[in-house]
Amino acid sequence: MTKATVIAINGGATGLVISKSLIGQANDLAREHEQFNDRYIVAGRLALYELLTKIYELVERFDAASDKSELLKMVRKNLFEDYGKSTNKL
Repeated sequence: MTKATVIAINGGATGLVISKSLIGQANDLAREHEQFNDRYIVAGRLALYELLTKIYELVERFDAASDKSELLKMVRKNLFEDYGKSTNKL
């Protein structure tokens, strides 16, 4: 049986033997790949786009604020103190 994988399961006196062809194994892997793509790649991309949208909207609100320079100073200070991230002025 070179073209099939055989899995023996002890099922009492007779035992149960299940075989799956290479085509069946390939189909299983194709389904697993589709699930992986849907669960991680597509979902991750959608989550990233949602996050980028929120970042863009926040930047737009900062740009429109009358006290933008003071707000940016506060943000820079918080980033450094809370997260250890320093920012450079452009």
